[in-house]
Amino acid sequence: MKENFCQVTMRRIGLLGIVAALVVVFSFIGANSASAKTVAVKGLDAASVTLNEAESGKTVNATDSLSQWVAYKANYKWSIDDATKIEAGDTATVNLPDAVKPAYDYQFAIYSDDDASTSVGEFAIKAGSNEGTITFSDYFVTHDKNRQGTLQITVNGTDTTGAPNTNWEINKLGWISSQDPVTTTPNKATWNIALNPNSNHLTNVVIEDTLGEGQKFDADSLVAHTGSFDANSMFKDDGGIIKPEITVDGNHVTIKFATLTTAVNMTYTADLTEVPASKQWTNTATFSADGSGSPLTASSSATIAWGGSGNGEGDKETPKKTGYVTLIKTSEGYCPKRLSGAVFSLYSKDGKLVKSGLTTNSRGQFTVEKLTVGDYYFVETKAPAGYQRQDGHVAFTIYDNQMTNVTVKNAKQAKQPCQPTRPSHHKDNCNTPRPHNTRPGCQPRSPKRTSNCYPYQIQIKRSCWSIPVRQVCSWGFGFFF
Repeated sequence: MKENFCQVTMRRIGLLGIVAALVVVFSFIGANSASAKTVAVKGLDAASVTLNEAESGKTVNATDSLSQWVAYKANYKWSIDDATKIEAGDTATVNLPDAVKPAYDYQFAIYSDDDASTSVGEFAIKAGSNEGTITFSDYFVTHDKNRQGTLQITVNGTDTTGAPNTNWEINKLGWISSQDPVTTTPNKATWNIALNPNSNHLTNVVIEDTLGEGQKFDADSLVAHTGSFDANSMFKDDGGIIKPEITVDGNHVTIKFATLTTAVNMTYTADLTEVPASKQWTNTATFSADGSGSPLTASSSATIAWGGSGNGEGDKETPKKTGYVTLIKTSEGYCPKRLSGAVFSLYSKDGKLVKSGLTTNSRGQFTVEKLTVGDYYFVETKAPAGYQRQDGHVAFTIYDNQMTNVTVKNAKQAKQPCQPTRPSHHKDNCNTPRPHNTRPGCQPRSPKRTSNCYPYQIQIKRSCWSIPVRQVCSWGFGFFF
């Protein structure tokens, strides 16, 4: 069926809309990815790690040769400078020394010390890698002071040569053999029991094996291979398999061999029903047998350590308590008026300049906001035109979330006395009254008589000048200048 023009057009518009939407989505994702950065964190380098044996807690040196069959805890104490800005999605790199590496993939949350439900970030590392990554949440965006934390990772040694030692009767090892594909939580462990390394003739061999918490023995999984151990305690399988007698009582397993003439390397699996708080599964085995001479007894234990943990903390910056101040500038007197153009500097109580150039506006005032609670003072640096500058400090106190009003009054500048206009040889100068009608540059005026007015001549002396009052009327005064 043919499409008409409108149908074709609408179909094209729809496709363009989908394309545009995809562009927006991928642009947003790209922008978020591009904004993430690697931040500097102290204490996460290989030189800062402390290594302890997982089972005994003994501290070991990271420069030593550490066996691949021994589990260790790599411990870090880290911190972030206050000046370092962190956004959600930023990362930090964690480095392990060459002597150890994780035997499994790990991914776990790092929680806040203050709230176990609040994630500071997430740590991840791949099996066999010496480098992991912390991806931060938005916790340190707000808790941006005194940021610090710890990190612990379970690792194994990297030495695969084995120890040249056959002076033992039983040895036990264990490892995680299966994990949940989604959560990576272990769900199966494999335990390995090695017997009779020197291939002695033994009878009535009994192994009492005790599984620790969170494990369930799988009897069908037990396999015992025959062979020999070399000088480096490495097992060489000769292809033989023997079946022991097995008795299970809860987490206690009894394994019996009537006769042994070769070394035995035995394995079985256990279902991991839970992850203990220690994130460790234990297994202890005792060995007894009749040999050539006195009976033999020995024991061995092993621990499977898994995962890691971490915590972090930071302080929120306490908001400063602040207030406001308004300075009002007026003239002195009973009817003061607001004065513009006065300039002030603001100082804290200890004399530190807070702000300068504060000038009163047309309403004769200015306001300074967000001043930390405390004591301050103003200093006037320039007075309004025609007024005297006020000396000294104008002190005031700022209170939390309150307005403080400060009023500063200025006196007018005094008028300068006039300079004498007579020649200097007139010694009486200002002390000699001048005729009322003989001001310099003026001609005398003739008194004018008007109705009800009488000519009077009154001379008022003020400084060095006089004002003649020419007429006094019955209804008032007439002033002539």
